Amino acid sequence: MTPTYHTEYKQNIYNWSLVRDCVQGEAAVKRKNTLYLPIPSGMINAQSADSYIGNYSTYGLDNKRNIELYNPNKHTNPAYQAYLHRAHLPGMTDHTLRGLLGIAMRKHPTVSLPSSLQYMIGDATMGHLSLINLFIESVSEVLQTGRCGLGLDVDDMGQIKFVMYKAEDIMNWDYDKKLNKVLLKEEKLEDWLSDECYEEYKILEIEDGVFTVSEFYADNSEPDEVTVPVVMGRPLGELPFKIVGALTNEPNVDPAPLLPVALTALQIYMKNADLSQAEYLTCNPTLIITGASPDEAPVTTGSTVAIVLNDPMSKVYYTETDSSGMTHLLKHIEKLSDEASQHGASLIAQQKGEKESGDALRIRQAASTSTLHSVVNTVGDAIESLLKTASNWMGVDSAQILFEPNTEFSESGLDAGQMMSLMNAYLNGGISLETLVDNFRRSGMLQSGDDTSTELSRLKAQSETQPVVTTQQPEGGI
Repeated sequence: MTPTYHTEYKQNIYNWSLVRDCVQGEAAVKRKNTLYLPIPSGMINAQSADSYIGNYSTYGLDNKRNIELYNPNKHTNPAYQAYLHRAHLPGMTDHTLRGLLGIAMRKHPTVSLPSSLQYMIGDATMGHLSLINLFIESVSEVLQTGRCGLGLDVDDMGQIKFVMYKAEDIMNWDYDKKLNKVLLKEEKLEDWLSDECYEEYKILEIEDGVFTVSEFYADNSEPDEVTVPVVMGRPLGELPFKIVGALTNEPNVDPAPLLPVALTALQIYMKNADLSQAEYLTCNPTLIITGASPDEAPVTTGSTVAIVLNDPMSKVYYTETDSSGMTHLLKHIEKLSDEASQHGASLIAQQKGEKESGDALRIRQAASTSTLHSVVNTVGDAIESLLKTASNWMGVDSAQILFEPNTEFSESGLDAGQMMSLMNAYLNGGISLETLVDNFRRSGMLQSGDDTSTELSRLKAQSETQPVVTTQQPEGGI
């Protein structure tokens, strides 16, 4: 079949690739050559040549070929190859991603499953990832591209498993109040000894109230196979597939949370290339000789090479360089680094407690970068929803299903001064006991797993059996 791409897919595929390249690091970005680092106009007409990448004979013939093939600094334009080689991409995109995942997993999600689905805790996917690792992978995907897909399938042993699809694999979809149809791409290896892949396409859809799967190979216009999945002897009446977004779990493409960080990293990369080029030219000025024939010009220069010219009017000098622009470039790079840090910090900012209208909330969310808080929630909601679908397939009450991610990202508790300020505010009537206890809960001071109401119940029971301690002093002082 000839695959068709959704308009939003085509509009976002470049951004997804950009973020992934920045997460992979400098080598991945450099392999794209001029896509991220244009050739300066002064280098365009430089004579092309076989790129020289060094002597790798000690690595063996096969590895030498691999290094030559995948060397990120390889280019046929020698001037641009040197320019590319000197450029440096900061690792801030990958660093931000790993930091956010670490914060998200400071505490594992709370999971409760019926006995028939307990195996999913350690083996939740076709690739045998645990449920927690599936959660981490999904959060990572959504942070990079703003979306991923999660579906359910049944393996050869009859066990229900999750299948995860990257944003690039969700090619098209039909949505009318609910997801009715989705076109997915799967890449499969010819065999484990080969890196050759072939593409297979799947259309998941609801036809006449029944879930069907149509499978196509790339060259076939008609489906190679159409199946009606049956679970517990019954066909399915709903699409066991969720598109997970950064803001909502609707199919429209949400902004990629890490895109601003990646774009800033590429700006620094280009500025760094110019700065490194300027440093090279400043430290290696051009030698100029006047009043001498070409035969008299030295082949090499340096502190140990004497230049002797017959004409006493001849002149030998180096071009003068102006390095003031380098300072400007360096300040710009520092400013961009600060901007990237601000983007990374904004991803962690949690929603405030004030209530907002639906329109105000949507406007604010669209105007700001998706936060880690919202990503963790959308992924958790999708996993829990599909777990409930799996429980329904098994004939188990879905009320037994719980998948609740941690959204308390604070690393540290209250210090002594903050605790004293809260206590004084409570004792002076500035805040309620419930607010006081809730602040202690958020700082991790309560017993693990306890909520505010549990601690308040303890305090009430304690007050009925023990005298109340106050800070009131006896009349007349001490």
